[in-house]
Amino acid sequence: MKKTILYSVLAALCLLTKVSAQDKIIKPIAIGDHLPELILNNVQHYSSPTLKLSSFKGKAIIIDFWATWCTPCVKMIPRMDSLQKKYAGQLQFISVSTQAAATVDLFNRRIEQQQKIKLAVPSVTDDRTLSTLFPHQYLPHYVWINKHGIVTNFSSFDQVNDETIATYLKGTNPEQKEMPEVAEVAYDKSKPLFFDGNGGEPKQIFAHSILSGYVPGLSLGFTVKIDSTNGIKISARNQGIAQLYETAYGYGLRFAGGKNVIYEVSDTTLVTSGSIGERYLNWLSSGNGYCYELHFPAGKVESAYPRMREDLKIYFPQYRAAVEKRKATCMVLKRTSAADKIQSKGGTPTVSFEPIHASVKNAYLNNLIVNLDMMDSNRAVVNETGYKGRVDLEISAGMGDFDAINRELAKYDLHFDKEEREIEFLIIRDAPAVNAAPPAAKGGQQ
Repeated sequence: MKKTILYSVLAALCLLTKVSAQDKIIKPIAIGDHLPELILNNVQHYSSPTLKLSSFKGKAIIIDFWATWCTPCVKMIPRMDSLQKKYAGQLQFISVSTQAAATVDLFNRRIEQQQKIKLAVPSVTDDRTLSTLFPHQYLPHYVWINKHGIVTNFSSFDQVNDETIATYLKGTNPEQKEMPEVAEVAYDKSKPLFFDGNGGEPKQIFAHSILSGYVPGLSLGFTVKIDSTNGIKISARNQGIAQLYETAYGYGLRFAGGKNVIYEVSDTTLVTSGSIGERYLNWLSSGNGYCYELHFPAGKVESAYPRMREDLKIYFPQYRAAVEKRKATCMVLKRTSAADKIQSKGGTPTVSFEPIHASVKNAYLNNLIVNLDMMDSNRAVVNETGYKGRVDLEISAGMGDFDAINRELAKYDLHFDKEEREIEFLIIRDAPAVNAAPPAAKGGQQ
């Protein structure tokens, strides 16, 4: 019987899959073009379910492309709502998502309940038209249209602030950053990376197991596929050096996100980046991004990650890595009574995580722990409940707000305590200078 395990992790940047156009004759709009008259359907938080762009004649418009799963997008919601109310007479925000109306509506109701606000920004769902008019690769993405209906700027979230908008409404356009659209590169996870053009054709291939430089347009992230017939395939696409080490020493997800990673290197900027969005892409493309794939046959699965660690020693001889135990403040999940209030009632196993909501049905408690651990950038999340069975849990709270999470968990007699534990860290160091290999180029390229 064939058994398959597959999981994926994306970088902090919220990247998009290909958006299919509702009408293939629609041409993308460029800076300097007039916004055409459009009637938008599936509109929430507006006086009607349809919206005419001409209704905002004389106002500037900022179109916000977003998704419920995009953490930077969610963080921008209260800011946009506040700016909309402040500049209501001069500016109109319009939020646009390709997701279904039911998904967006449920998410917005949770935001209003948790933030204690009434959203004032019209929200367009099930979108295809605007996404075709303004193609983009990552979220959130903003389109600026002046009061004369002319598209003036495309930006990421850092330009959407009080100061920039006040200046824009006086007639000064925000600095236009170079944000070229790169054609999406097809990637089939069932085939080797770069063979027969799968994943594009990089200019350089460093090794056959396989290492290359950054490939524009190729989706960021990594996948690990294991099955009893084909063995194991580890595929890391457009990752920094630290992320490659995190995968190799964490057997995939264990150190994902860099929280339990300590850098003892002279220049951390060659290993990792704290930036997101456009700045993160620029960091990767400036010699710090790599693609790596390793395939081991069935019977050799256990040797795959040790082999990847050996590869990294060869490809990046200026660094060394090890897993060591150190004390750290953790969020420790405990049971507060002997009553079993989390036992699953059965059904199809499902796990759903959003920045403000989590649902675990007929699945294991560690699904909650792993996802919370990935979302909390500062503390490790540890399970000390000892519970082995499948559970049903529903948590409506910000996934970084453990006070709110604890209020939700109280109904299950569960609680997170902040305590010190000795846990494992990945340590990335500069390699000893003795018998060092010849100097490598920036980012470890040889």
